[in-house]
Amino acid sequence: MKYIIYTILTILLIIGLLVFLPISSEDVNTPDLKEETPKIPEIVINDRFSLIQNTSERDGDITHIMIHFMSNVVANPNNPYVIEDNVAILERYGLSIHYIIDRDGIIYKLVPEELVAWHAGNGSLEGFPNMNNRMNNYSIGIELLGIGTEDEMTSFISREHYRRVPAEHIGFTHAQYESLNNLLNDILRRNPTILPNRNHIVGHSEWTAGIRPDPGELFNWKLFDFNK
Repeated sequence: MKYIIYTILTILLIIGLLVFLPISSEDVNTPDLKEETPKIPEIVINDRFSLIQNTSERDGDITHIMIHFMSNVVANPNNPYVIEDNVAILERYGLSIHYIIDRDGIIYKLVPEELVAWHAGNGSLEGFPNMNNRMNNYSIGIELLGIGTEDEMTSFISREHYRRVPAEHIGFTHAQYESLNNLLNDILRRNPTILPNRNHIVGHSEWTAGIRPDPGELFNWKLFDFNK
């Protein structure tokens, strides 16, 4: 009996010592706390269409990105964003573009970036005299399926025609802004020769002043981190 009591007291004493003994931080197995690397959104590209027949070879570095808008509002004001119809417009006029972003934010790639797409036309850009009438050679073109203001669209359709366009077709969608932002970041990451500012990421209207209005007043440049 005394032996049992002695054994119990010995066990309790050992437990008490273990409870109150200081534990070294080296003895504690804690997981390494590493700063997580921000995830780069995955860019999903649809390559269903191609306008490679309307391209040429580049002979210089890519230094600019040009933003456009387009639609089939002339022929179909009630449903102007059918992707096949818009690709057909470019093909019919002998034009091309690297990317089109539809109303749902789907990104279509029609021309590889290493080739020149025919999207800018003749023009000039302040501060870049070497590019006069040669923007295509130095740029990546992106079309957003969209329609501008009534005043901006008068060179394409009458005011009466414009007023028949459903309101939801005017301007741009949140999904388009999100996809465009991801696409721009991806292009900039792969093309360090393009500086991330508004001198190098421009609208078609800045190139063809007074001729083409896109992407227009309804396009919100403030959603992007580009500053002159």
